[in-house]
Amino acid sequence: EPNALDFLDTLKLNLFASEIVVFTPKGELLTLPMDATVLDVAFNLHSQIGCHCIAGKVNHKLVPLSQKLNSGDQVEVLTSQSQTPKAEWVDFLATAKAKTRLRQALRKLQQPAVAAGKEIFAKFLKENDIPDNNVAITKVMGLFKAASRDDLYYLLGNQEIVLNDYVIKTLK
Repeated sequence: EPNALDFLDTLKLNLFASEIVVFTPKGELLTLPMDATVLDVAFNLHSQIGCHCIAGKVNHKLVPLSQKLNSGDQVEVLTSQSQTPKAEWVDFLATAKAKTRLRQALRKLQQPAVAAGKEIFAKFLKENDIPDNNVAITKVMGLFKAASRDDLYYLLGNQEIVLNDYVIKTLK
Protein backbone atom coordinates (compact mmCIF):
# COMPACT_ATOMS: atom_id res chain seq x y z
CA GLU A 1 0.00 0.00 0.00
CA PRO A 2 1.53 3.33 -1.02
CA ASN A 3 1.63 5.89 1.74
CA ALA A 4 1.40 9.69 1.55
CA LEU A 5 5.19 10.25 1.51
CA ASP A 6 5.70 7.86 -1.40
CA PHE A 7 2.90 9.61 -3.26
CA LEU A 8 4.49 13.03 -2.67
CA ASP A 9 7.92 11.81 -3.79
CA THR A 10 6.42 10.42 -6.99
CA LEU A 11 4.50 13.63 -7.57
CA LYS A 12 7.66 15.75 -7.07
CA LEU A 13 9.60 13.62 -9.54
CA ASN A 14 6.87 14.00 -12.16
CA LEU A 15 6.47 17.73 -11.56
CA PHE A 16 10.15 18.51 -11.96
CA ALA A 17 10.91 15.99 -14.71
CA SER A 18 10.44 18.79 -17.23
CA GLU A 19 12.98 21.05 -15.49
CA ILE A 20 16.72 20.97 -14.94
CA VAL A 21 18.90 22.81 -12.46
CA VAL A 22 22.32 24.10 -13.53
CA PHE A 23 25.00 26.03 -11.68
CA THR A 24 26.99 29.13 -12.56
CA PRO A 25 30.73 29.12 -11.79
CA LYS A 26 29.90 31.16 -8.65
CA GLY A 27 27.56 28.39 -7.49
CA GLU A 28 24.25 30.13 -8.24
CA LEU A 29 21.37 27.82 -9.17
CA LEU A 30 19.36 28.34 -12.36
CA THR A 31 16.16 26.40 -12.99
CA LEU A 32 15.49 25.90 -16.70
CA PRO A 33 13.19 23.73 -18.80
CA MET A 34 14.38 20.41 -20.16
CA ASP A 35 16.34 20.85 -23.45
CA ALA A 36 17.68 24.26 -22.35
CA THR A 37 20.99 25.23 -23.94
CA VAL A 38 24.04 27.33 -23.13
CA LEU A 39 22.34 30.18 -25.03
CA ASP A 40 19.28 29.93 -22.74
CA VAL A 41 21.58 30.34 -19.74
CA ALA A 42 23.26 33.37 -21.37
CA PHE A 43 19.95 35.15 -22.01
CA ASN A 44 18.67 34.12 -18.57
CA LEU A 45 21.64 35.87 -16.94
CA HIS A 46 21.30 39.10 -19.00
CA SER A 47 20.23 40.23 -22.49
CA GLN A 48 23.70 41.61 -23.23
CA ILE A 49 25.39 38.35 -22.23
CA GLY A 50 23.04 36.49 -24.59
CA CYS A 51 23.64 38.92 -27.44
CA HIS A 52 27.43 38.66 -27.16
CA CYS A 53 27.63 34.94 -26.35
CA ILE A 54 30.10 32.96 -28.51
CA ALA A 55 30.34 29.61 -26.71
CA GLY A 56 30.09 28.01 -23.32
CA LYS A 57 31.93 25.80 -20.92
CA VAL A 58 29.89 22.96 -19.47
CA ASN A 59 31.69 21.17 -16.64
CA HIS A 60 34.91 22.93 -17.77
CA LYS A 61 34.65 21.65 -21.37
CA LEU A 62 34.25 24.05 -24.32
CA VAL A 63 30.86 23.55 -26.04
CA PRO A 64 28.79 25.34 -28.74
CA LEU A 65 25.84 27.63 -27.96
CA SER A 66 23.44 24.89 -29.02
CA GLN A 67 24.72 22.42 -26.36
CA LYS A 68 21.76 20.96 -24.43
CA LEU A 69 22.26 20.93 -20.69
CA ASN A 70 21.62 18.30 -18.03
CA SER A 71 20.65 18.78 -14.43
CA GLY A 72 23.71 19.41 -12.27
CA ASP A 73 25.87 20.86 -15.06
CA GLN A 74 28.14 23.77 -14.23
CA VAL A 75 27.70 26.32 -17.05
CA GLU A 76 30.01 29.22 -17.87
CA VAL A 77 29.13 31.59 -20.72
CA LEU A 78 31.88 32.97 -22.96
CA THR A 79 31.29 36.32 -24.67
CA SER A 80 32.89 38.64 -27.20
CA GLN A 81 32.03 42.30 -27.77
CA SER A 82 32.28 41.74 -31.53
CA GLN A 83 29.54 39.08 -31.49
CA THR A 84 26.02 40.08 -32.57
CA PRO A 85 22.79 38.10 -32.21
CA LYS A 86 21.80 35.82 -35.10
CA ALA A 87 18.25 34.98 -36.24
CA GLU A 88 19.08 31.25 -36.41
CA TRP A 89 19.79 31.23 -32.66
CA VAL A 90 16.05 30.98 -32.04
CA ASP A 91 16.35 27.28 -33.00
CA PHE A 92 18.69 26.73 -30.02
CA LEU A 93 16.40 28.27 -27.41
CA ALA A 94 13.99 26.47 -25.10
CA THR A 95 12.85 29.35 -22.87
CA ALA A 96 10.30 32.00 -23.79
CA LYS A 97 12.37 34.61 -21.93
CA ALA A 98 15.41 33.94 -24.11
CA LYS A 99 13.37 33.92 -27.34
CA THR A 100 11.79 37.28 -26.43
CA ARG A 101 15.14 38.84 -25.57
CA LEU A 102 16.66 37.56 -28.83
CA ARG A 103 13.78 38.95 -30.91
CA GLN A 104 14.12 42.33 -29.17
CA ALA A 105 17.85 42.44 -29.89
CA LEU A 106 17.33 41.48 -33.55
CA ARG A 107 14.64 44.18 -33.99
CA LYS A 108 16.96 46.77 -32.47
CA LEU A 109 19.72 45.78 -34.91
CA GLN A 110 17.32 45.97 -37.87
CA GLN A 111 15.89 49.42 -37.02
CA PRO A 112 18.31 51.49 -39.17
CA ALA A 113 17.59 49.34 -42.25
CA VAL A 114 13.83 49.43 -41.58
CA ALA A 115 13.89 53.25 -41.31
CA ALA A 116 15.92 53.54 -44.53
CA GLY A 117 13.55 51.15 -46.32
CA LYS A 118 10.52 53.13 -45.18
CA GLU A 119 12.03 56.30 -46.68
CA ILE A 120 12.90 54.49 -49.94
CA PHE A 121 9.32 53.20 -50.24
CA ALA A 122 7.71 56.58 -49.51
CA LYS A 123 10.01 58.32 -52.02
CA PHE A 124 9.25 55.65 -54.67
CA LEU A 125 5.48 56.11 -54.24
CA LYS A 126 5.76 59.90 -54.37
CA GLU A 127 7.99 59.92 -57.48
CA ASN A 128 5.58 57.64 -59.33
CA ASP A 129 2.34 59.36 -58.22
CA ILE A 130 1.12 56.24 -56.43
CA PRO A 131 -1.09 56.84 -53.37
CA ASP A 132 0.50 55.80 -50.09
CA ASN A 133 -2.23 53.51 -48.77
CA ASN A 134 -2.78 49.97 -47.48
CA VAL A 135 -3.56 48.66 -50.97
CA ALA A 136 -0.16 49.72 -52.32
CA ILE A 137 1.82 48.31 -49.41
CA THR A 138 -0.16 45.05 -49.42
CA LYS A 139 0.47 44.54 -53.15
CA VAL A 140 4.21 45.18 -52.78
CA MET A 141 4.41 42.94 -49.71
CA GLY A 142 2.73 40.16 -51.72
CA LEU A 143 5.01 40.75 -54.68
CA PHE A 144 8.15 40.30 -52.55
CA LYS A 145 6.59 37.78 -50.14
CA ALA A 146 7.24 39.98 -47.10
CA ALA A 147 5.39 38.88 -43.97
CA SER A 148 5.05 42.39 -42.56
CA ARG A 149 5.67 46.04 -43.40
CA ASP A 150 8.85 46.03 -41.35
CA ASP A 151 10.07 42.96 -43.28
CA LEU A 152 9.48 44.79 -46.56
CA TYR A 153 11.19 47.95 -45.30
CA TYR A 154 14.11 45.87 -44.01
CA LEU A 155 14.57 44.19 -47.40
CA LEU A 156 14.49 47.60 -49.11
CA GLY A 157 16.81 49.23 -46.59
CA ASN A 158 19.29 46.35 -46.86
CA GLN A 159 19.09 46.58 -50.67
CA GLU A 160 17.97 42.95 -50.93
CA ILE A 161 15.11 44.03 -53.20
CA VAL A 162 14.69 46.94 -55.63
CA LEU A 163 11.54 48.81 -56.62
CA ASN A 164 11.43 48.93 -60.44
CA ASP A 165 9.06 49.42 -63.41
CA TYR A 166 7.44 46.03 -62.78
CA VAL A 167 6.37 47.22 -59.30
CA ILE A 168 4.93 50.41 -60.84
CA LYS A 169 2.86 48.34 -63.33
CA THR A 170 1.60 46.14 -60.48
CA LEU A 171 0.46 49.16 -58.47
CA LYS A 172 -1.26 51.11 -61.28
